Amino acid sequence: MDYLKRRRLIFQPAEYLIVFSVLLLFFTGGCREASTIEKITVNQNPDDWGLVTLYEVDSLWPQKPENITWGGIPGIDIDIQGNLWLINRALPLVQMYDADGKFIKAWGIKGVDIASVTDPQSDLTLSMSDPDIHQIKVDFEGNVWIAARKLGVVYKCSSDGKVLMVLGKYNEVGNDEAHFNSPGDMAITSTGDVFVTDDGNHRLVHFDRDGKFIKTWGKLGKGPGDFDTPHAIGIDSKGLIYVADRGNTRIQIFDQEGKFIDQWPNLIVPFDLWITGEDEVWVCGYGPLRSKTSANLPRTDDNIVMKFDSKGKVLLNWTFTHGEKPGQFGEIHGITLDTKGNVFLSDVQRLRIQKFAKL
Repeated sequence: MDYLKRRRLIFQPAEYLIVFSVLLLFFTGGCREASTIEKITVNQNPDDWGLVTLYEVDSLWPQKPENITWGGIPGIDIDIQGNLWLINRALPLVQMYDADGKFIKAWGIKGVDIASVTDPQSDLTLSMSDPDIHQIKVDFEGNVWIAARKLGVVYKCSSDGKVLMVLGKYNEVGNDEAHFNSPGDMAITSTGDVFVTDDGNHRLVHFDRDGKFIKTWGKLGKGPGDFDTPHAIGIDSKGLIYVADRGNTRIQIFDQEGKFIDQWPNLIVPFDLWITGEDEVWVCGYGPLRSKTSANLPRTDDNIVMKFDSKGKVLLNWTFTHGEKPGQFGEIHGITLDTKGNVFLSDVQRLRIQKFAKL
């Protein structure tokens, strides 16, 4: 009995060899299997893993003529026919492309700055030394509105570039009914009323369709209804006004009498916004941060596009890398969408517009 007990506990050399071989096969086989699984998992990741998959960049849009120059493009808009208009910090100042990216026309050349409407109407010309052209809007009647911050005026032009109205006083700064301090953007209602963001005065100014002053609201501050550089403006189907309150890192919402309705804070430093027919609010800009830098404005190195529903719920958060390749940006400054849901983004640093086609 003692011998049998000892026999169970003591392996012979041949038995050691068998056990060792089995263990070696088990462990080496297991390692090879784990390695194979890991390799397959890595290789199965698609090239666009982690990317927003609803849109793809259309690198062939638009077909810009060789003799047309693009400077920084701070603003873009789409008219009711689906044509895209851009404002350009080079000449020709205003350019128009159809939905397929085909060039249609351009206007706005170098000349004496238009200070007021003349009779007969003058073609829009600018000295272009540094007027800080900032935004373009096309109203329901096809008129083209242009904000020139350093000139202190907003131009209303015909679709062919004839100056029809000038809001503000040319090369004069003020904070009254007749003056702006860096007008940045415009929103025009279906009845022709005009709302202008007056960046330097941190206010909104309301005019009727004939350019008559109606009212103003806002001041520098952080409370509801206050502003710190209201940078862009839009109107939804209900007539509510959305303001990109850039310095305060928020979107503010008002009725047309200036009554505060709501705010969406701490999500994006907004540069521009676009409101669809379904009242989805698209905003481009930068991510929020704690510290502030130049011009008292928050700034980071990212580029963000966000989509909200009309209640402020985030439906999409879309970031872009810096660079020259299709789909990359220097600084996204303008945003617009067509009726098919394609997204157009303008770049003031890379001197171009990019179209992101909806899949």
